[in-house]
Amino acid sequence: MDSMDCWKRSKNTSACLLIKRYADKHGGRVCEARKEIVQRFDYLDWNIQKRILYKFLDSCKTDRVWAYSKLLQFWDNCFEPLVKTLWEQYHEQKCSWVIIRHFPEVYLVENLNSLLFEGNYYFICKRLGNNPSFYIDRTKLKPLQYLSVVYSSGRIIDKNEALEALYELIGNHCSTDLPMLKIGLPIPLLRQRGFNPMDIRDVRRAVYYLDEMGYQETVDIFWKWCDNVANRIKTCEEYHELLSQPVSDIEYVLRLLDIAVVNMYISLPLSIMSKIKSTA
Repeated sequence: MDSMDCWKRSKNTSACLLIKRYADKHGGRVCEARKEIVQRFDYLDWNIQKRILYKFLDSCKTDRVWAYSKLLQFWDNCFEPLVKTLWEQYHEQKCSWVIIRHFPEVYLVENLNSLLFEGNYYFICKRLGNNPSFYIDRTKLKPLQYLSVVYSSGRIIDKNEALEALYELIGNHCSTDLPMLKIGLPIPLLRQRGFNPMDIRDVRRAVYYLDEMGYQETVDIFWKWCDNVANRIKTCEEYHELLSQPVSDIEYVLRLLDIAVVNMYISLPLSIMSKIKSTA
C-alpha cells in the first residue's frame, strides 16, 4: 500500500444527502446522519440550516430540544408558526426560551403564566421591562437580577430600595455556601490586604448598575458600609489568629471567607437579617 494512503480522508457526505438519510426513518442511517448533521450544523449555509431545523422540529423530543437550542441563535421569523404550534402542543421548557427571546411581546404577555418555568421570569422581565404596563415582581427575582432588569429597562426605583437590594445580595451570600462568594481575586492580594465585600463579583456588578444609573448617594453609603466591614474583619481576633499561622493558600482563603461571612452578616441592617431568617 502506498504510504500516502494513510493521509487520505473520506470525503464529506453532502448535506442534502445527510438530510435525506435523516428524514428516512426506515433507511437505517438516521443516527449516523443525525450525528454528522449536529457536528457540521454551525458551518453549513443558512438555507441548509433552515431545512435541518425544520426536520428536527418535526421529529422526536430529543431532536426538537436540540433545534430549540439552535433557534436561540439561528432565529428567523419563518419558524414562528411551527414553534407556536409545538409550544401549544408540548409546552417544553426549551421551547419557552425561544418564545421569550424571539416572539412578539404581545404573545409573551398573553401566555405569561404558561411561560413561567423555573428561571424564566428574569428573562421575561429583561424582554418586557421596557413596557411600562408590565409589572416587575421583585420577589420573584434575586437582588442582582432585579437591579439588572432595572438597569436594562431604564426604570427608576427608590434609593432606599436600591440600597436594600445591595444588602439583600450580601445577605444571600452569607446564607449560602462559601464558594458562592466568587471573589475572583488573586490570593496574594487577599493575603496582603484582607477582604472587602466589594471583592465579591456579584456585588461589584450590582454597584456598577447603580453607579451607571446615577444612584451615587446609594453607592457612597454602601461603599462606606463595605469599608467598615473590611476594617471590622482586620481588627477581629480570628483574623489576627489566621495571620499568625502558616496555612496554605486554600486554607487561608476558606478561613478568611468564613470570617468575612460572620462579619458581613452581623453588620447587616436588622430588617435584612429578618428576611434571611424567614427564608432559611
